[in-house]
Amino acid sequence: MVERPYNHIGASSLVYGMFSYLVVHGLYEKSAKSLILGVFVFVLYSGMRISVFRITNGISWESHILGFASGIFVAKIMRYKKLTGE
Repeated sequence: MVERPYNHIGASSLVYGMFSYLVVHGLYEKSAKSLILGVFVFVLYSGMRISVFRITNGISWESHILGFASGIFVAKIMRYKKLTGE
């Protein structure tokens, strides 16, 4: 695999991870508070959904997608732990 000549710095992967975690956690939890927070984040940061897949020279889009996927993964793990009581 050939590395691209761009810098992979910044906290955008963390931001995308938190965004997707809050939205997906609201869907999994199905409590009023979690759903309202998930919808609020989804509407307020709706531009982030588009920029996950935007490929621009000089910007590492891989971090955005991996952060987004990590947030979904963590929400699923947390749901599993709550269901099994671990």
